[in-house]
Amino acid sequence: MTEGGNTYRPKWKNGGILLSSSVAITIFFLIGLTTSQSSHLKTHVDYRGANLKFVVFHNPPFDTFIRNPNGTFIFYGVALNVLQWMAANFNFTYTLVAVNQTLVDTFGTHEASFYQLINDKVF
Repeated sequence: MTEGGNTYRPKWKNGGILLSSSVAITIFFLIGLTTSQSSHLKTHVDYRGANLKFVVFHNPPFDTFIRNPNGTFIFYGVALNVLQWMAANFNFTYTLVAVNQTLVDTFGTHEASFYQLINDKVF
């Protein structure tokens, strides 16, 4: 289990970018595939320690998101396992960002995460 307040929060001068875990997995897969095809099956891509921010939400049965009363959260599941593997293999760090509950109440979980990705600047 990983608590949101204690998870890979290094400072990066540009503040990083905000990604949905499913979008990021697809992007990294495609970039890795493109890189591997052009360099004779090279499997290691280096993002030079960039800090990427990922929006997380409750997605049972694969991912569990628990919001604590003090503002922190706990997130664990398949997406986190894949993210940890990607961070180790692609040389980047990450910060988990909870989806905004007000947006979830307004738009629903997935739409809220995409709205937050497009409209919010979370640093």
